[in-house]
Amino acid sequence: MAITLQARIISPTKVLFTGEAEMVACRTQVGEIAFLANHIPFIGALDTCKVRVIAADGTQEVFAVKSGFVEVKDNVVTLLSDLAFASQDVTTQLVDSTRLEESGESGESGESGESGKSGESGNSNTRWIELLEELSAS
Repeated sequence: MAITLQARIISPTKVLFTGEAEMVACRTQVGEIAFLANHIPFIGALDTCKVRVIAADGTQEVFAVKSGFVEVKDNVVTLLSDLAFASQDVTTQLVDSTRLEESGESGESGESGESGKSGESGNSNTRWIELLEELSAS
């Protein structure tokens, strides 16, 4: 039997995953990282990414995460996200509504005259929509 760790993926509205896992893989703002049992303590800012959890029984669960934080301590990986969905909950309707919401936000920020920030959020919004499209197609 493989050595496991506890994994938790939490969004503002609900706990998406909690349980034993062999591995949790995600992308922080400085790059891709995977956590196995007995990983050293770690805190990082999450980038918009696909989070993969390999459960103790060998099954894989996938989540879409739009920013947040990841903490590893005492064989517990906790991902706190600003917005997250389990892959099975991502539908074309969700993608379409997200696309409408994001286009409305970027239009407002573009009119505000703030340079730099609207471009950064535009890239993040584009990555978020692309991630949701990928998960809805699978």
